[in-house]
Amino acid sequence: MNTERSDVLVFSAAVIAVTTVAVGCFPLFRITSNWAENSLMFIPGIVALALLFRRHQELWPVGWRLGHV
Repeated sequence: MNTERSDVLVFSAAVIAVTTVAVGCFPLFRITSNWAENSLMFIPGIVALALLFRRHQELWPVGWRLGHV
């Protein structure tokens, strides 16, 4: 399996797993407000950031950088 395909597979599995666990905890913590549901949109970005750091890659190739372009 090529690297790009395995990266997409790992990313997708991680996002689905983390999102499922987070949503599964909503009833446990009695969360009924929309702020928690809306914060789920940050999960793909956080997982992407974690995968980039795990591979020791820089952020600028994906357009994430500080300062002027």
